Amino acid sequence: MTEKTLAGRFLVATPSMKDPFFSKTVILLVGHNAGTGALGLVLNRESSVTMEEACRQLGFECTADPSARLGWGGPVANTRGFIVHAPAADGEPLIFTDGELALGASANLLKAIAEGKSPAKSYIVLGCAGWEPGQLEGEIESGAWLIAPADNRIVFDMPVEERYEAALAAVGDEPPEPTDIPSVFRMPGPGHA
Repeated sequence: MTEKTLAGRFLVATPSMKDPFFSKTVILLVGHNAGTGALGLVLNRESSVTMEEACRQLGFECTADPSARLGWGGPVANTRGFIVHAPAADGEPLIFTDGELALGASANLLKAIAEGKSPAKSYIVLGCAGWEPGQLEGEIESGAWLIAPADNRIVFDMPVEERYEAALAAVGDEPPEPTDIPSVFRMPGPGHA
């Protein structure tokens, strides 16, 4: 199904953003619908949880960079994990995809990453950001957010502390209006995180 949406784009906080949760953040918007609101993941803040701790809580070992810190995706559902990855995670259910980036949340996907298997590129966060219907549009109108095209190089190839400036530099590369972007979006049920 195709609808007018901002999903698949970055939200970049402007200097007028005073909310301490979102000041100087870049967010990958993975869900946006006029009737249900919006869902996004902060991409430039780290949590205190390491990959090894996350794997241990789920009952498996981490052999690929156990000291890597997971990202902080936002203040909502802060114990739920989300995995932004290249779309080629074979057989894994997707929450979101726009062709360049995909989002999963299964323990099997985390285990594959912890073992150094597919997908080759990923970014794991705990928590997310959410907006009620019309709330995000109001914040954009008030000047709290700018829109930039999502760029997988910013997500996967750039250090966390450089992502905000890179996303800010990309603002203006495309119009901020919602467009027709086909996407898959669904929240995983219990037991999928």
